Amino acid sequence: AQSAEEELKMLYDRQKKKDVKVDFDDLLPLALTLLRRDVSVKSRLQNRFRYVLVDEYQDVSALQFDLIGALAHGCDSPRLTACGDPDQSIYSFLNGNAYNNFEHFMSKWPMTRLIKLSKNFRSSSTVVKAAAALIAVNPDTPTSTAAHCWTDNKEGAKLSICSFANDDREVNWVCDEVQRCRREGV
Repeated sequence: AQSAEEELKMLYDRQKKKDVKVDFDDLLPLALTLLRRDVSVKSRLQNRFRYVLVDEYQDVSALQFDLIGALAHGCDSPRLTACGDPDQSIYSFLNGNAYNNFEHFMSKWPMTRLIKLSKNFRSSSTVVKAAAALIAVNPDTPTSTAAHCWTDNKEGAKLSICSFANDDREVNWVCDEVQRCRREGV
């Protein structure tokens, strides 16, 4: 027996097909299917995009990885670039371990060269040191990639750690802080 949610999804998918429509969640799977089925489309896209750059690679899903592979198939590594920081993954709850993404990339394209960018140009040294300390004790961080971030930037304001009983209290605190900063001209 189907759940109400499964039945609703089935009806929704059936109606989309009947109306010849797609929604956002259909775009990547349909693009990948097209590249796998139509060699001429795949070839045209591979020739059109001589270079493929994937930013925020730490958050790439398995589907996106397959799409990158379809577009870059036959590319040697100088034509394919992935950049990102596994310690800044925001979708790991969906996509698994971000470190595995980079290992998977390097095994798929063995000519890969890893270039670590450890200088931070944006944040104060206070923030960079705090981030490096947190990354260093993260059990998911491989010891070979432990954070060696640094910056020439000055120390910034002292950091605060806040804990909230629930999301509503957190939202209220953030709103209050934004209003306080605006009043103070920050």
